[in-house]
Amino acid sequence: MSKPLLEGTSINLVYPNHTIKTEVERVRHDILSFIKDKLQNYDINLVITVNETAEKKYAYTPIEKYEKLIKKNPLLDSLRKELGLEL
Repeated sequence: MSKPLLEGTSINLVYPNHTIKTEVERVRHDILSFIKDKLQNYDINLVITVNETAEKKYAYTPIEKYEKLIKKNPLLDSLRKELGLEL
């Protein structure tokens, strides 16, 4: 998920699917109450959007996670082979 983006008094949140958006909307009041109280700024609001193309960035299976790690650090594959590990 992307980092929250502050535009004026709006905190923009982008999520990869509607399920996450629904869960955040359920606790929206509690989140806003906490933020407003801590910042002493009662004009802040949340803008929640869904970007379904962002979902493809996430790795869900162990093999997808491993492939993503290999892109970050190719030596990880060498270590796996050296230790004789299988996926």
